Amino acid sequence: MPKRIPVELYCKQSRKLLFDANVIISIIWPVPQSRLAQAAKYSRLFSSAIKFEQEICVDSIILSEVVNRIARLEYDRHLHRVGLVREDLDFKAFRGITEGIETFKQIHSTFSRTIFPKFDVVGKSFCKEEISSIDFRGHDFNDLLIESVCKENDCILVTHDGDFGDSDVDIISGNTKLLSEPSACPS
Repeated sequence: MPKRIPVELYCKQSRKLLFDANVIISIIWPVPQSRLAQAAKYSRLFSSAIKFEQEICVDSIILSEVVNRIARLEYDRHLHRVGLVREDLDFKAFRGITEGIETFKQIHSTFSRTIFPKFDVVGKSFCKEEISSIDFRGHDFNDLLIESVCKENDCILVTHDGDFGDSDVDIISGNTKLLSEPSACPS
């Protein structure tokens, strides 16, 4: 049975930690007031992992989700700030205006300062037989791929995403939906 470790009980692991997009965003990007406590928990885990010289990982699927989600967040913030709706300025157009270009520069700069120096990039090469055998009905396709990356690289997933509730990989989380039967901190 996979282990579920509350983020507050994190201790150094013998296995790598694979940080999911929602956790990375909460660490590197401004979050709404309603999510500050959650972000603080994951920031403390991140700081502790660095202090303990824990191997921290990410993969290209997650990096893509991080870039796309932050860009969409900033697009929505821009629309709100200038009093527009999506019909007035679509996302592709936003990417070409000054605010959009600056957003992508900020994302790149943040990756260069925070992600690339601290995270190893792991991954998995999927063959078409593996992908075609994935039953993603009712599931987030990327989440199923991330679960495979965890298995392939023997990682513990650090996530707040409740969609991983049925996952058969070990998880560290602050999401109570994922912690119905929390495990003690395994080494």
